[in-house]
Amino acid sequence: MKSKQLIPGNIFKPNQGLTVTAVEYDKLPEYMKQIQLSDSIENFEAPMYYVLDFAENAGLPKTDVRSGTAPKIIDLPAPITPSEADPSAAAARKKRIENELARINGLLKEHGGSFRAWKKEYYPTIQKIDAWKKEKRAEWINGAFFATPSCFWAVRDEGKPFVRALLPYQDYLRKNNTDLILLRVPAKGELSAAVFLSTEKYTENPFWIEVYKTCLENDIEVVDPLPEMWRRYHEFFLSYFYHVPRENHPFTGTSVIASDVLSSVLKRYHSEGDADQFVLTEGGYRSAGDENRFPAGNPKYDPGKIMRFPVVLCKATNRPFPVDARIASPFLFCSNSFGIYPDKEQGASIPHYTARNTGVIPAWFYQNGIGMSMLRHCVAKTQILQG
Repeated sequence: MKSKQLIPGNIFKPNQGLTVTAVEYDKLPEYMKQIQLSDSIENFEAPMYYVLDFAENAGLPKTDVRSGTAPKIIDLPAPITPSEADPSAAAARKKRIENELARINGLLKEHGGSFRAWKKEYYPTIQKIDAWKKEKRAEWINGAFFATPSCFWAVRDEGKPFVRALLPYQDYLRKNNTDLILLRVPAKGELSAAVFLSTEKYTENPFWIEVYKTCLENDIEVVDPLPEMWRRYHEFFLSYFYHVPRENHPFTGTSVIASDVLSSVLKRYHSEGDADQFVLTEGGYRSAGDENRFPAGNPKYDPGKIMRFPVVLCKATNRPFPVDARIASPFLFCSNSFGIYPDKEQGASIPHYTARNTGVIPAWFYQNGIGMSMLRHCVAKTQILQG
């Protein structure tokens, strides 16, 4: 609603038919009921259902459901069968977390011995970034375009609520010999700020590092690609849609490098993949629009032309692999829209680039437009889908 007037905000039209797949709330396992309680469903007397999926259909059914025809409800699938534990992967995971904690503790010693002291030291950096925002700094640096958008991690929250929300899922997955790995997709202002601050030395952000450390101390593994993105920024003309202030999603540079960093971690699982089943081509492009054209200011790129990006195709079909949460795979991605850019339909996304690196097509649960409710919708619902 805007100015007390309704504005379009739904992808569905009046009288459009939908087929909904749902589970009765009473049939949910206890951990799922606790998640659903975040909607305060106890305030309703009507029967409650947990929606697994929905799809469009031709329209309203000919039979009036009000006459007594009951909706179709499916039973909850059986719990997943625990996979066999991999001692070498577990040892590598433990070693990686220990090494990262040791590195962070070293950083703390360098910056006053506490996050309070480090944040105080970092405050002039935040002021500098704020000044760049006000002047709307935007420029090409070493063949790559950057701007200072508003989104930048400098919050007071120490990450404890985030960790508390993750721990139940961590415990559930651990019981099934499944590792939870969080892949950070940084805010677009994080990378541009790091590049503007220095192209010689990477500047760590204590506000983020504090959250990172809290996760690691609770045995929650995080993959942070930002330092590598800073080191390799010059390899890509665009890492985010910096020329479009309203667009915060990543572009090629971020998705490719994030997948490279993640793939280096996934190698510890020794999955039998076949990278030769994929081919990488530069044929990807998005539809016409200012956000899909090259930023101005570099004679190498025509701002009137549509930007291209690499896509991953299966050699056997010359098409991208499908987004499917129920295929048999050692890896399962759960993501919102920040995992699908530049274009998942064309085979250009973090999961697609990761598949090319590892040779393994991942299962992939994708939910658009869920923002910070990622944990509840993606992780919890995936547990049902993987049943």
